[in-house]
Amino acid sequence: MRAGLLGLALAASAAALRAAGPTSGLAFPEKGATFNPEAAFLARLLGQGGSVYLPLPAAAVPSRSATGAWSPELLRAALEAGGPLGLDGDTDKAGPKDVDLQGHARGGAPWLRAQGLPKVVLLENSSTVSPLSKGLRAWGWPVEVRSFESVEAEPAKALDPASADLVVFSSPGWWDDFADPPGGPSRMNAKVAEALKDYVHRGGFALFVDIAQWDLEKAWPHTLGLAPLGPYNVSKLRLESGDKGGLSLAPEGVAADALNSDSAVTLVGHPAFEYSDGGIRPLHAAYAMPDPAGGTGWILGLAYHVFDQDEGLSSAVRRMLLNLLLISGNRRLDTPGQATPPTAAPSPVEAAATALPPDTATPAPTATPAPTASPVPTATAVPTAPPTVPPTAVPT
Repeated sequence: MRAGLLGLALAASAAALRAAGPTSGLAFPEKGATFNPEAAFLARLLGQGGSVYLPLPAAAVPSRSATGAWSPELLRAALEAGGPLGLDGDTDKAGPKDVDLQGHARGGAPWLRAQGLPKVVLLENSSTVSPLSKGLRAWGWPVEVRSFESVEAEPAKALDPASADLVVFSSPGWWDDFADPPGGPSRMNAKVAEALKDYVHRGGFALFVDIAQWDLEKAWPHTLGLAPLGPYNVSKLRLESGDKGGLSLAPEGVAADALNSDSAVTLVGHPAFEYSDGGIRPLHAAYAMPDPAGGTGWILGLAYHVFDQDEGLSSAVRRMLLNLLLISGNRRLDTPGQATPPTAAPSPVEAAATALPPDTATPAPTATPAPTASPVPTATAVPTAPPTVPPTAVPT
C-alpha cells in the first residue's frame, strides 16, 4: 500500500511537470512539509554518485580566492539559483525518468557542480520549534540528528568537516526547554564555540535557525546584531533578487537588524522593518557570509522556519534550502571555472541508437515506466560538449 501511494504521488508530480514543459524547475508544495518527489529524486541521484549543476550568473565568477575562500557573489548566486538544474548520473536508478529535472537549459552561463550526497547533521532537542528534521525527512532527504549533549561531549569530533558537510543548529539551541526569553545570550560553551569556528574555517557549512542565531553571535561576536521579533505572524518581505511575498517569521524569535561583516549578503529581508521595540530598522531574515576569519567554509542564519510557510515566498525559500543542501561541503564542489556543464539531452533518435539494455537486476523501488520521448544522459560520464540551448526561467 505504501509503495502504491508513493507511486501515485510520483506519477501526479510527473504529470504536472510534463504539462509545464521540458524546462520545468522544482515544484515545491506551497504549504506544509509534504513529500516532494523532485527533492527525493535529487537525494537518490547524489547518493548514487551523481552530480547536480546549478546555473549561476556571470557576476558570480571569479567565485573563490586562491586559498579557496568563497566570494559573496557566489554565495548569493548559488543560494538564490532558481532555474532548471542540470543532472549527471544514473537517473534510471534514482527514480522515474519522467520526473523531469533535466531542464534543457544548458546555455552559456557558468555552472556550479555538486557531486555526491552531502552529510547533513541536525542539532535538535526536545523543545526545538518546527524541527527541520521532520521537514527534510518528508522531502525524502537523509539527515543525522544529534543532541547538543553529544556535541558538548566531543566538540572536535562532532564538528569535523571530513564527516559533516552541513551542521544545522536548530532553535532553541543550547537553551533549557525554551525557558528563557529569546533575548540571549547563547549558552553554548567555549569549547563548542572554538570547535565550531575551526569547523567553518576548514570548510564546514553551518546554518543557524531562529534563536540559535545567538550561538552564531557567540562564535563570531560583533558580526551581526540581533533583535527580538515579538509576536509577529506574517510579514511582507522580499528576496534580494526581487521576489516579494508573505513570510511567517519565527514567533517570539529574533532576527538580525545589522550585518557587520563586509562579506555578508542578505537573502530575504526588508530595509525598514518595524520591530517590537517600536524602532524601524533593516531586517535580515536570511543571510549568508563566508568565514569571517578567512577560511573556506561559511555560515547562514534564518529568522523563520522553512516548513512553516504558506504565503508567497514559501516556494522560493524552500528552493533556497535545497540549494544549500546541494552546495554544502567544499570537498563536493567544482567552481564555475573548473566545472564543465552537461550537454543538452540527446534527441529520441540519438538515444535509441546508443541506448544500453536496462538494468533489470536492481530496479528502483519507486520507478515508473520511462517515456521513450524523454531520454536521460549516460550514467557516469561527465559530458564535455559545449552547451547549446539558452536557459529558461522557472515559472513563478
